[in-house]
Amino acid sequence: MLTLIKKMKKNKELYIIRHAKAERESITIKDIDRSLTGKGITQAYLMAEKLANQVADLNLIICSPAIRALHTATIFARKMNISLSKIILEKSIYTSEFGNTIDLIKHTPDDLDSLMIFGHNPSLSETVNHFSLDFIDFLPTCGVIKLKFNTDKWTDCGRNNSELEFCYYPQEK
Repeated sequence: MLTLIKKMKKNKELYIIRHAKAERESITIKDIDRSLTGKGITQAYLMAEKLANQVADLNLIICSPAIRALHTATIFARKMNISLSKIILEKSIYTSEFGNTIDLIKHTPDDLDSLMIFGHNPSLSETVNHFSLDFIDFLPTCGVIKLKFNTDKWTDCGRNNSELEFCYYPQEK
């Protein structure tokens, strides 16, 4: 008897995270070198802890090379027991051009099913709105959004097959 085994379609999961609260711009510190504030570090730990129980197997983290984004990504990775070797720095995310982020997502290898991106506004808010029918006005610092796509190819990810699974914002105090 011949049995056909149908390949199961795997969903793609995309986590979009804006860096935590950072120092204000200054004439003495380059923008790319701005650090997280104490509040930002606290935000990152609290949001990473909230996410830790919800992310089973993350394949890759793509991060802006800005210090504030990398520090946020590192806190998340450590809190979630994700190897730091899964963090890749990508300078095109720093430029905050939304098309660059879309290209990165669309060119992610299909054997990876989950991707986390750490970067900046306005491009991250625009990226979420590009992929989701659920409009977000503004992704705050350390805001976390998860989109799930009903496809097994990153190139096929779009509004027609997406679901905004959750949107977490840190408590402002």
